Amino acid sequence: MRKSGVDADEVTLVNLLQICKVLGDLRQCKLVHSRVFQGGFQSNDLVMNSLIDAYAKCNQINLAWRVFCQMKRPDIVTWSTVISGFTHCGMPDEIALYRDMRLSLENSNPNPVTLLSLLEACALSAELGRSKWAHGIAIRMGLASDVVVALYTCMYSKCGAIHASRKAFDQIFAKNIISWSAIITAYGLNGLPHDALALLYEMEVHGLKPNPVTILSVLSACCHGGLVEEGLSVIKGLANKHGTELKLEHYSCLVDLLARAGNLDDALELIKSIPVGMKPGASAWGALLSACRNYENGKLTAGALSQILELEPSNSAGYLIASNMYATGGSWMDASRMRCLMKERGIKVVAGYSLVHGEEERRLEVVEMEREAHSITNGEGLEFGTTSDIACLFKMAALSYLNSTSSRLNSHDKALFFNVELLKAVLPGNLVRRVTHIPISSEIKDEAFQEFLLQEISIF
Repeated sequence: MRKSGVDADEVTLVNLLQICKVLGDLRQCKLVHSRVFQGGFQSNDLVMNSLIDAYAKCNQINLAWRVFCQMKRPDIVTWSTVISGFTHCGMPDEIALYRDMRLSLENSNPNPVTLLSLLEACALSAELGRSKWAHGIAIRMGLASDVVVALYTCMYSKCGAIHASRKAFDQIFAKNIISWSAIITAYGLNGLPHDALALLYEMEVHGLKPNPVTILSVLSACCHGGLVEEGLSVIKGLANKHGTELKLEHYSCLVDLLARAGNLDDALELIKSIPVGMKPGASAWGALLSACRNYENGKLTAGALSQILELEPSNSAGYLIASNMYATGGSWMDASRMRCLMKERGIKVVAGYSLVHGEEERRLEVVEMEREAHSITNGEGLEFGTTSDIACLFKMAALSYLNSTSSRLNSHDKALFFNVELLKAVLPGNLVRRVTHIPISSEIKDEAFQEFLLQEISIF
């Protein structure tokens, strides 16, 4: 087109940015950005909004924000785009952005798209206070469609407020497959697999056929709850009753289900039996590798590791699991080789953590860090006093426990996971409100650590 002497118009630029967004190609996005300036489209809201969206989808929220700040009079669509961008990049700064938007637009109400982004951001932040605030805005706007209410269900479940999720679900007059899937997922996320199964059967009583999302939600709940027989029974029942055909993500979840229970050979056979055209992904092989680590099965380790490194060479999980397995077995050279390979390839370790929200939204973060086994750091708004003392106590308990175990290379590939019941058992009063789990390995519960922690914090 350029060789023919035809200049790009706004439609061409918007379409090019859409392609960059889908591909996640930052380099091409910057090239189109240069064409935007060369063509003088800085005042074209449609083009600039598309540019903000493209940068955000490329996970470059700083560039998206710079483009936003260059706009003289951002409208409601622009604000919605930038709020959605922050959410996509895992930066839930929705309250500050929303307030700035209201001031900029002279307190005009957001449109439904803005509000959906706001609700999604609140779910990402997993803070109950923010979620209630956004819910109140939605009610005042009169947004009560089944899709929006289903979003309330998901939002509250990620805050650990399962009762609020159920209340939102019960308010839906005509429950469809979307709303049922949302509440089943909510119970699964909050460690209530039996309730998730009961809801599946209740949904079938109402004459609804589970869709792939529903099936995956139930399998995931069974997987994290250790309900192997129940999970397999659900799959067999759905196949016989509805002729359900499994997708790759269902097979991966079944592999995880079997592997967590120690049925490693069965998990491997299931991977091999996945139908032609469905190549087992890194999630299936990762579940098997993690289970090999947990059950000290070196026989299957090499094959699973090679598959993971081939499928996802830039993912740190496979390297870390293999490194710690080698270290535990005394193969120091192999363990060091895995670590060196990570450094050579520039692979960074993504920290896993749990959030504990207490009074006044004060926060403790349990973080796994490279070269530090476990540390508990003060979160935003944390003040000296009772909460700070508890943070120090947790830190001493965690480090003392790890020093008494066989962790190697000054690192540990487990995250510390606490459940609400444990924290309430050892902490005074109503300090603990909820816990959000963000696991980085399949071994979520460590009974030895829980028993140790209960002994160490007996002073309460």
